[in-house]
Amino acid sequence: MTRHAVQEGLKSIVVTGPGAEAAAVAVALGVSLGGSEIKITLVTPSAGRSSAGVARIRGGESGFHSRLGVDEQELMRATCGVYSLGTRFSGFAGPNESIFVPLGKHGMTIRLVPFHQYWCNLCAADEYGQYNEYSLPAASAARGRFVPPKSANDPVNATVTYDLLVDLDLYALFFVKLAGKLGITILNDSVSAATVGPDGQIEQLQLAGGAAIDGDFFIDCLSERLPIDALGGASCFEDWSEWLPCNRILSVLTRKQREPALFTSIKAVDQGWLQRNTLQNFTVESLTCCNDYLDDTGARQILEESLPHSSLSSVEQTTYRCGRFRASWIGNCVAIGSAAIAIEALNVSSLQLAQNAVLRLLAMLPVRGESAMLAQEFNRVTAEEHIGVRDYAILHYQLAIRPSTPFWLKCRNARVPDTIVRRLELYRENGRISTGENEWFGADDWLSCMINFGVLPEKSDPLVAMAESQQVRSSMLAFRETVRQIAEAQDSGAVPAVLNDWPLAP
Repeated sequence: MTRHAVQEGLKSIVVTGPGAEAAAVAVALGVSLGGSEIKITLVTPSAGRSSAGVARIRGGESGFHSRLGVDEQELMRATCGVYSLGTRFSGFAGPNESIFVPLGKHGMTIRLVPFHQYWCNLCAADEYGQYNEYSLPAASAARGRFVPPKSANDPVNATVTYDLLVDLDLYALFFVKLAGKLGITILNDSVSAATVGPDGQIEQLQLAGGAAIDGDFFIDCLSERLPIDALGGASCFEDWSEWLPCNRILSVLTRKQREPALFTSIKAVDQGWLQRNTLQNFTVESLTCCNDYLDDTGARQILEESLPHSSLSSVEQTTYRCGRFRASWIGNCVAIGSAAIAIEALNVSSLQLAQNAVLRLLAMLPVRGESAMLAQEFNRVTAEEHIGVRDYAILHYQLAIRPSTPFWLKCRNARVPDTIVRRLELYRENGRISTGENEWFGADDWLSCMINFGVLPEKSDPLVAMAESQQVRSSMLAFRETVRQIAEAQDSGAVPAVLNDWPLAP
């Protein structure tokens, strides 16, 4: 019934934008709407080597690719991809201190009490070790070996979350080819203008090559979000530079120096931060900074002095302004990914957000080109996700202990949004975390970041005192030992075992 209604109303969808985001969005539509009469057109420049780009994407059974039926190993081979189990921060809490924030969960829920509550209550005792000793991603990253679990039926493997780091251009090429196989019409061009009718709907796009294309529904993955001026104006933009002042990124390719690390490295400097990602074929070194505190010459000098050896490409520079458009869906046009939000690549990529957004859109696809109710709900959920991403990025600046340079003073003295204040106050009071159901970063991410940065609650949850016992302690130690054993087994390429015999059932 629903499919028939969609076919009668919506006849054509046009996806616009360069690179990976637009291609991935088009493929998601092609997979979901395959067999329908809806025509999907992808307007994108020819794929090819154009940037020193690395993208972070979610892997595993719950990831975007698994839902599309894309084989993860095939994708990694085609994109020179590597596993990423978290981020190592250096210089954020002192010049020589390194902090590793893994993906996934720590420990397991015991007697309905979150694991971190027990650990925070017992962390003063050396017997219970470091928080990351209860994380398989952290243990695997430390050993430099990771094999994705084939099953999550035991407490340790159930905590594993991992990302993939991929060559952005190769990823775009992979998905453009896949789009062609799905019967999607591909136009190697770019949008120059949009014609908007008296009802506020986009009627036609003019392409740079001179052609024009009609459509019922438009998905915009352009970093400039070209139609926004006609549909709502630049006043729709919500500026976040008060808290996230970085507005420039310089990137360069270098030769792979060693085997890829299973994490992203981020190093704080006086005017921003350096990032290193090593893929199978090369390393991308980048500097994220603010031009209010660093000119072009100084930025290039900092980046070049950080390189372990000579570069393989010229330095590529991109400017941006952190923030989001308050309405991602206006009329018959939806902005997705970098067309909807600009955020520092501390923990999430715009490609990840684009993939999440198209899955959300498919669950709300309108019968016709416009639906005010669906647009309102899509914008509400998207706003919650974007605000959560913003707050998680701000958290890192708030937790950092840096010398009082102008850049870090601005970050530290910024008026923190109330959404962060409430979350931190709740956590500091008794270790509880509250997150929205539509946020990209969940409670486990916030806990991992705060605890590893050294922020502990002032008091433990009252339930800990009621439930804590020798049996609980034995279960914690058994979990930690199992994490160690599985991480060691991965050294030989073994798949993590499924364990069924535990001292205390979660």
